[in-house]
Amino acid sequence: MAQSRLTSIASLESTIASLEQNLRQLKNDLETLKAQDRDQQASVQDVVPDLTDNTLDGNQITPPSLGLEEYRRYGRQMILPGFGLPGQLKLKHAKVLIVGAGGLGCPAAVYLAGAGIGTIGLVDGDTVELSNLHRQIIHASDKIGTKKVESATSYLRRLNPKPAYIEHPYHLTPTNALDVFHNYDVILDCTDHPTSRYLISDAAQLCRKMLITASATKTDGQLMSLCHNWDNQPCYRCIFPKPPSSENVQSCSESGILGPAVGVMGTLMAVEAIKHIMQFGAYNPDGEFYWESSPALTPTLLLYSAFENVPFRTTYRTKQRKDCALCSSNPSITRQSLESGSMDYEVFCGVRVPINILPDHQRISAQTFNDQVRNGSKCITLDDEKESPCKSTSNKSYILLDVREPQDFAMCSIAGSVNLPFSLIQKAKAKQDPEQRAEPSDKPETDPLRKLQGLLHDIPHVNKYFVCRYGNDSQLAVRYFLDLLDEGKRKSASVDEEDGMAEDNRVIWDIEGGLRAWSKVDPTFPEY
Repeated sequence: MAQSRLTSIASLESTIASLEQNLRQLKNDLETLKAQDRDQQASVQDVVPDLTDNTLDGNQITPPSLGLEEYRRYGRQMILPGFGLPGQLKLKHAKVLIVGAGGLGCPAAVYLAGAGIGTIGLVDGDTVELSNLHRQIIHASDKIGTKKVESATSYLRRLNPKPAYIEHPYHLTPTNALDVFHNYDVILDCTDHPTSRYLISDAAQLCRKMLITASATKTDGQLMSLCHNWDNQPCYRCIFPKPPSSENVQSCSESGILGPAVGVMGTLMAVEAIKHIMQFGAYNPDGEFYWESSPALTPTLLLYSAFENVPFRTTYRTKQRKDCALCSSNPSITRQSLESGSMDYEVFCGVRVPINILPDHQRISAQTFNDQVRNGSKCITLDDEKESPCKSTSNKSYILLDVREPQDFAMCSIAGSVNLPFSLIQKAKAKQDPEQRAEPSDKPETDPLRKLQGLLHDIPHVNKYFVCRYGNDSQLAVRYFLDLLDEGKRKSASVDEEDGMAEDNRVIWDIEGGLRAWSKVDPTFPEY
């Protein structure tokens, strides 16, 4: 009985605690609703006194629609020449869509929200990662794993609760772009890849929306405004009819990015949006924003180089192209082709996906490399002056070539690996003449490419392993050095009946997945 009574008491105490917790939550919800109701009442009551009965020079004065708090909040920009109450109301009635809540979108969103843009939409399907935080200033460490649009709107509401924030927590696609763009006046392209830039430009042109597009890589950036909402203005395709080659397209994770540099470009995007809204925007009595005038703007491209003595330059761009696939009189890109999905932007831009150009027998997993090679073989280097590896033909010896660039190699590397920058291999490959390819460099004794070319021929049975960051460049390096081997010898090489490998091919391997895969084998290896 005593045990049963104690159980009942514990059960009742648990139930009461749960109910008290629910009650506290309900009280908090009630206070939140009351606060929202007070804010709504203030926005109606705490306005500048109604002036509808007053006249000035016989004309009725339209009552302002800013609350007292908004006057205090935006007053420092309202006193600027050309702003005033009419300018602030233009901003309040404008709707701006930011595509990409990353390095460009974060500062743009912050300053647009601070300026009082009435409606701000954010499109992004990604989640916050630790590597984002050095440049994506809206997000914080406690938001890692959160949807970027949720993290962004949470920050913006704390900064300025007045605007309406609309979340689009998904990636922009040809099938949804037109529907999303339809409800906005200005589009900010804050993405980082040609596929999205062409898609956004196409959709903005078809919806007749103003587009502000920017990009940033390393310490450089560029910015351009495209007035798709007016006639006879060029689109993105007029200026860049062909996308850059996939070899020249790198993401921030590949090329690197300086946080303040991309921040400058994002801030300038906000400035451009505010400038165009202030200069050419208007609104009707119902509060609907529209474009009031059609200026003959000269398209310009702003270039920014953070570490140059003169960091900003402006170039003039081409006018509308008569044969443009998008905005000419006979376009091949239409609303129907976009919505149907027949326009393949990845094919158009030649998107570079993870490559797989080597047969399986010339690739090795990071785990196998660690278990079977590093733990049972001797690692040799190109700089071994005391004991030349060329004297050894043991299959137990190996050399590990890291084809990342020197600054990456200096950050972290597998013990014993040798740096052979892929840029050197590309330069050698660019020389189509085999005789030129074999020419010695100015300093052959310090040229790792030259040393390795000799090593391939002098010690054909020493295993050579190539590694890069992700496992793409290393495959290309393996292919290049296989091509350097004597073609006749490779064709006549004996084939191992057991695994079907040519004898000369056996000693050159690519480590699958690169250092990203190696970091899973060695948890102490930095992943960046």
